Amino acid sequence: KDAKESVFCNRCNGIKNHQIIYSCITDISDEHETVYEEHQTIKCLGCDFIHFRRLFSGTPFVDQYYDEEIGEYITEHCKDETLYPKKNIVLSTDIKFPPSANELEDTYNETINALNENLTRLASLGVRSCVERFASPYSKQNDNLYVKINNLLDQNIIIEQEKNQLHGIRFLGNESAHDADTFITIKQVSAAIAIIEN
Repeated sequence: KDAKESVFCNRCNGIKNHQIIYSCITDISDEHETVYEEHQTIKCLGCDFIHFRRLFSGTPFVDQYYDEEIGEYITEHCKDETLYPKKNIVLSTDIKFPPSANELEDTYNETINALNENLTRLASLGVRSCVERFASPYSKQNDNLYVKINNLLDQNIIIEQEKNQLHGIRFLGNESAHDADTFITIKQVSAAIAIIEN
């Protein structure tokens, strides 16, 4: 009962710390894969809203990708999460798009809609597209996204930490597009969206 996790809260409309009130884990593995199904009752520590949460974890949910920045493979143990009631992630009220950024705004809205429908792979591609649309005006037309992000730093549009965060979004989008076995979580996409919103 003392365990806590960061989970999306419908009422707070954001990632908040939740207390795990109850948890039951069932081993549903077979001879080929190790899989665990977990049911939880959780309470938001910000507003006391109660969620019911189902998680799947195990060997099908292990993701590995190559980090070009450090030159190493990174292994992540992911979980497939479903929340009840259904997530209702809305557009950030702080986002103000200039009139010249219609394509970026459209891509952002489509990304949020995809995330609300639990289409995490599509949403991760959308976040990557948001970064590309933001960076494109500061680069040559044929530059790839890696170059475009670095150009933002070179032109003092972003700082080093923000550059690394945008490359992380680029990695996420690339894995979604090129590796069908990559498992993308809502938490990963939500964190990426939070980066571009800020």
